Amino acid sequence: MTLKNSGGEKQTKVRFIVLDRPSPPVGPAVFSDTTTDSTTISWSMPAEDGGAQVNNYIVQKREAESDVWTEVAGTVVRSVLKVKNLSPGVEYKFRIFAENRFGRSEPLVSSQMKAQWSFKESSSPSPPEAVAVSRNWVDLKWNEPVNNGGDKIFAYYLQKKERTALIWQEAIRGAIKGTSARVGNLSDGVIYEFRVQAENRAGKSKPSQVSEGIHTKDACDRCGQPEVIELGRNFALIKWAKPEYDGGAKITGYIIEREEESNKNRWMKCNFSNVLETEYKVTGLNEGDEYRFRVIAKNAANTFSEPSEASEPCTPKDEVVIPEILVDAKYQDTVTVKAGDELKFMVHTVGTPHPEIRWKRDGRDLVETKNVRTSTEPRESWVLVKEASRHETGVIPLKPRTLVVSRLLKSKSVSCPSQVQLMLSNAPLLTRPP
Repeated sequence: MTLKNSGGEKQTKVRFIVLDRPSPPVGPAVFSDTTTDSTTISWSMPAEDGGAQVNNYIVQKREAESDVWTEVAGTVVRSVLKVKNLSPGVEYKFRIFAENRFGRSEPLVSSQMKAQWSFKESSSPSPPEAVAVSRNWVDLKWNEPVNNGGDKIFAYYLQKKERTALIWQEAIRGAIKGTSARVGNLSDGVIYEFRVQAENRAGKSKPSQVSEGIHTKDACDRCGQPEVIELGRNFALIKWAKPEYDGGAKITGYIIEREEESNKNRWMKCNFSNVLETEYKVTGLNEGDEYRFRVIAKNAANTFSEPSEASEPCTPKDEVVIPEILVDAKYQDTVTVKAGDELKFMVHTVGTPHPEIRWKRDGRDLVETKNVRTSTEPRESWVLVKEASRHETGVIPLKPRTLVVSRLLKSKSVSCPSQVQLMLSNAPLLTRPP
């Protein structure tokens, strides 16, 4: 206050204290830790306390489709409150009042929120696959969902049905903690289908795709121990014997696995397409690393054998074995056959890489005809003459040749010839005298 006249001027200060209700709490209201039946709401203190300490907050709520406000809490000391007993899936609005000894402020009104998890159900797991099958049980495995919905998967639920049935049933009662399970009490000789659901706190996922039909039969026997028949810098050619017993259904393929010396007891799948033959070339190996291989058979009933015995360890590297021909003793001397009889003889070959095999006759390549056929496999070659005649008499040389390629891309060929001598025995010719 200032006083002024002709005699001078005088100033003094007067202090006013206005006592009133506080201003509204400062927003926005923030929601956190929201579930299907609760949420935590927080806000900031009022900018003006009305000249007295704010000692209480009042929180009210209403459903989005209603105009009626109900009190959640009438005594809230802090600027945060956990609201319980919400209805799942319902949308709400909240308003917060600040209060001091002079009264209640105007409300802070929140935005609309929904009582639901901040995450959602996961995507579906992969279809179950059979690991082992017997006449009354099956071991299954599957992969966890690609998208967990933002929350940890804590359970799986497995269902089953016969292929001809329409209704799905629980395969295992209750939740399954991992991504594998054994289903028992199955009927012998029946084809079953399976599917699986994942569960997080938001609920269960949609069911997975249906598994392949799994025929409950005894599994086939194990394959023979794989043998490495050729080895290169980054590949290995392996061969094995098929199972002695096929489990009552035709063998439809093989799964080849490898184990690295540096990663013991971890078997990695080598083939990503079906292998029908009992021989497979494993590629993509690292030179100098040690590997072992094993084989699993699968039959038409979709049952799998136990893994075979592991092969002997092998180390990929450049290796050259000079070709060699192994001839059965009965072919080392002259081979005599009767005219008109079938003539068949075979030789075994050795060499790495696989030798190129050529049959010759009288210094020229042997020409196949309707009567003469040749066939060559990786480790053997043979000639078949359906009806022997005098034209087949003579010496047939066999000349395998292996191509050796060095790291400097220089090449040379090494050959190892052998021969088989044929003698034709024929009935004597009778002629009438003149």
